[in-house]
Amino acid sequence: MSGGDIHSSVALKLIGDEVLPNHLFGKFNVGIGADVLKTEFESLTLINKLLPGLYPQPLLFDNSGVEGALIMPFHNLTSFGGSNAADAGRALAEQHKLTHDQFGWSSDNYIGMTSQPNRWMPNWVDFFREQRLLPMLEKANNKGLTGASALRVNTVISCLEDILSHEVLSSLVHGDLWSGNLGFDSDTSKPLFYDPAPYYGDREVDLAMTRLFGQQSDVFYLAYEQAWPLESGHEDRRAVYNLYHALNHVALFGSSYNSLVDDCLNQVLL
Repeated sequence: MSGGDIHSSVALKLIGDEVLPNHLFGKFNVGIGADVLKTEFESLTLINKLLPGLYPQPLLFDNSGVEGALIMPFHNLTSFGGSNAADAGRALAEQHKLTHDQFGWSSDNYIGMTSQPNRWMPNWVDFFREQRLLPMLEKANNKGLTGASALRVNTVISCLEDILSHEVLSSLVHGDLWSGNLGFDSDTSKPLFYDPAPYYGDREVDLAMTRLFGQQSDVFYLAYEQAWPLESGHEDRRAVYNLYHALNHVALFGSSYNSLVDDCLNQVLL
């Protein structure tokens, strides 16, 4: 199947199996990619215990062969529109209402192919500085981030206490919620989120990323706000949260994404 740029994937049909669904989806990779699939399996297993039905149910992870394999049920996905988008906005708000007393996750994981540390911390600003921006800045520096941009990122990091001065509840976030990681299941008539990089953090990180590469319809955001209004000033914080993803794109794909970093920097209010 097409659509992803990290793993190879296939649709599988089983004949005569009374236990598993007869239509499955498999993702395969080797090396670090197999470890990415392993952490995805673990994350999806935990998320489905907390929030069944909004994410694919992982059925199997196996790395006993040449490739690591993650097997899930197959979903017929279509894009959002109208009431579907409203359902997705409300579903995301309900997910964000699952909270924790600290920021982090039960283990480190990946965002794309980039490692993502998730050590538990009691303070959001400290977490976002030490486990998001600083490690990602180092990775981007090694892949062609300009010196001038790196200096500006460091300036932002030094001002995080002021930029992120709002009250933050530790919510279960998707972590990589661009438009390619959510859809509408035409068989169940429900939204489906997938390929998460989850942790407990500021719920605004998810809403910010939905606007990084295009954005969802106004219906999506209105439904979210009706279910759980965002804190004032969230529009001003959007750029600093998307700076993390812009740096990740430099770390993954090189200097061609320096302009995305600069775009985010230009929008950060210091």
